[in-house]
Amino acid sequence: MSHRSCALALLILTCLFGCGGEDVPLGDVIWDPELSSASGGEIDLGLVNNNESVQASITGTNNTDETITFTIDVNLDAAEGWIVSSPPAQDIEPGDMIAIGPRFQPNANTPAETTGTVIFFYDNDVVTWIIRASRAD
Repeated sequence: MSHRSCALALLILTCLFGCGGEDVPLGDVIWDPELSSASGGEIDLGLVNNNESVQASITGTNNTDETITFTIDVNLDAAEGWIVSSPPAQDIEPGDMIAIGPRFQPNANTPAETTGTVIFFYDNDVVTWIIRASRAD
């Protein structure tokens, strides 16, 4: 086989089995919305009128072959218009998801802007979601 034939064969094999760089493996959990960094993400619910409500939705799908135990710590103050509670620890089977939907419903006593966190603990990972909302005047 000539050098040219060897180079062509190597090029074809490279493209078949690795062209374009390495595949990026999916993590143990697939998040919706997607994370903005390895440690979390942000959700901005925008301006909300008094006595109206908007809801955020965070889901994590178990992308492993084993059960994952999640613990969720919710740091959203009800006095600031947040409606959500910390659920108990949950075992999520492969392919199943965990979801939480913090709701913001401001009133006249709600601060103009409020921020809190929803933190997911699982395996050796911690994912923090920062959630913001503002009361429309």
